[in-house]
Amino acid sequence: MSGLSFVILRQLALAGILGCLLVGVGFNLIEERGINDFLLALTTPQSEDLVDANAGEQDIYKIMLEAVHRRSVIAQVFDNEWNPRGETADPRHDSLRPMLEGRTQTFPRDAGRHKHIIRIGEAIVVQIQIPVFDADEAQAGFLSGAFVVPGRISEQLQQHFRYAMLAVVAAVLLTAVLLYPMILALNRQVLQTSHQIMRGNLEMAVTLGTAIAKRDSDTGSHNYRVCFYALRLGEAVKLNAADIRRLIIGSFFHDIGKIGISDTILLKPGKLDDEEFAAIKQHVSLGLEITRSSEWLRSGSDVIEFHHEKFNGSGYLKQLRGEEIPLLARIFAIVDVFDALASRRPYKEAMSSEEAIALVREGAGSHFDPRLVDIFAGMATRLHTEVANLGEKQLGNMLLQKISYYFLMPDKVPLMP
Repeated sequence: MSGLSFVILRQLALAGILGCLLVGVGFNLIEERGINDFLLALTTPQSEDLVDANAGEQDIYKIMLEAVHRRSVIAQVFDNEWNPRGETADPRHDSLRPMLEGRTQTFPRDAGRHKHIIRIGEAIVVQIQIPVFDADEAQAGFLSGAFVVPGRISEQLQQHFRYAMLAVVAAVLLTAVLLYPMILALNRQVLQTSHQIMRGNLEMAVTLGTAIAKRDSDTGSHNYRVCFYALRLGEAVKLNAADIRRLIIGSFFHDIGKIGISDTILLKPGKLDDEEFAAIKQHVSLGLEITRSSEWLRSGSDVIEFHHEKFNGSGYLKQLRGEEIPLLARIFAIVDVFDALASRRPYKEAMSSEEAIALVREGAGSHFDPRLVDIFAGMATRLHTEVANLGEKQLGNMLLQKISYYFLMPDKVPLMP
C-alpha cells in the first residue's frame, strides 16, 4: 500500500469512526425518544380503563386503583382538590421501591399530563401524573404512580435498539469503504495535475536558471552545482522541507537580476571600476523586482536579496552582519564562492576542491558564517567529486532527481531531453 493510499485509508477510518459516533448519538436521541413515547403509551392507563359508567363517586377511585394494580410499583389516586383517596402497589415490585427513593420526579400539581422514565438496572419504570375522567367526560381526579414495563417488552426494545445501532454503524462504515476507491481515484487525478504543474515549474526554474547562468558563463552547470551543494548543506544543518524548497528556488534564481545588467559590464574580462561595480550590484534589487510578481519565485527572495552580504557587514546591499543575514543566504554564499573557485571560467582555471575550501576557510568570520564553513568543509571534497565530471545534461537530471524529494514524488520527475 502506497503512502497516499494509507493516508486516505486512515483518514476515512477516522471519518468513519467519527461518523459512527455522531450518527450514533443522533440515532440514539431519536430512537430513545421513540422508545420513550412507546413506553409511556404502554404504561399510561387510558381514561376508559379507569372508570365504570355505573360506578358511584366513591367507587371511581377504587376502580382506578384496581385498573393499575398489576403494573404498579406504587400508585395513588386523588380527587380534584388533590386529597388522597387511595393507594395500591404490586408486591412483586416491592424490591424496586427503595431504589426509587430520590430518583422520582416531583411534578407540578396541575391538570397537565406529566411523564418521566427511570431505569433501574434492567428494569424500566415509568412515572406518570395524569388527570382522569368519568364516563361523562367530567374530571374525576388524578392518578399518580410508578409503573413497571413488562420484562419481555423491555428485552425486546433493548434488542431492537442494539440491532438498529449495529445497522447504523454498518451503514456508515460501508459508506466509508465504498468511498475509499472513489476518493483514491480523485486524489490520484489531483496529484497528477499537481505533478504536471510542479513539473512545469521545475522545468521553468531549470531552463530560466540555466539561461541566466549563461549570461556570464559558457554553461549552466554552475547553477546546477551550487543548487546541489546548497541542498546538501541545507540538509546537513537540518533545514525543514519548506526551507529546503526556498533554498532550491533561491539557488536557481540567485542571479536572475543579471538579465538587466549590460553585457559590457557583465562580460568584462578585467576588473570593474567603481561605477561598473555599483551598476552590477543592482542585479540584487533587479532580481527582487523580477520575482516580486510570482509567489513561487518570491519564495527564494532570502537568497536573491542577501547572498552578497558578508558576515562582517561589508557586503551589499544592506551591509547586514552575522546572523542578521538570513540562514539561507549564509548557506548559499559559501557554496556559490566555493563553486566559482573550483570551476573553470573563460578568465581562469579551476582550483582543486582542497584549494577552494582552503580559501573559503580563510573567509570564515569575515565573509562567511564560520559554523557553516566548518560543516561544509567536512563534505565539500566528497560533493565536488560527485559532480565534477558530470556534463550539463547529467547534472540537470541528477539535480531534478534530488530535488524531487522536496517538490514531487521521486518516480514522477521527468529526465531532461
